[in-house]
Amino acid sequence: MIFTKTCQAALKSIAFLASENNIEAKYSAKELSIVVVENDHTLGKVLQLLVKHGIISSLKGPNGGFYIEGKQLQIPVIKIVEAIDGKFVFNQCAMGFSKCSEKKPCAFHKEFKKSREIIEKLLLKKNVLDLGKADNLFKQILK
Repeated sequence: MIFTKTCQAALKSIAFLASENNIEAKYSAKELSIVVVENDHTLGKVLQLLVKHGIISSLKGPNGGFYIEGKQLQIPVIKIVEAIDGKFVFNQCAMGFSKCSEKKPCAFHKEFKKSREIIEKLLLKKNVLDLGKADNLFKQILK
């Protein structure tokens, strides 16, 4: 399973917001789009979806923007993936067949099922705080 481009944008945005230097700092969609190298209009929609799911927060007005609150640092990464790509992302067929199953498997079914389970466990184990530990990547981008 590879995350969709939209999900990758969400994960990178949250990683930046959760980094040590940015907790509770507020950023506009335009500012975040520069950091995560995404279209600001598209990213704005993604960020609003994350707010709707309670994964990040936002504040309107001249001093507003998107930010992470302390309690949000403990949210498991799987909640982000589910919010963007849906809850059934871990049940999809590797080849895209809608009828792939244990009884009628595709060529990759058994191996891909194991991989999905490993990724799902990893995303349950890691949280928003863990994503924020990638702030060195952003420091390189912002130079």
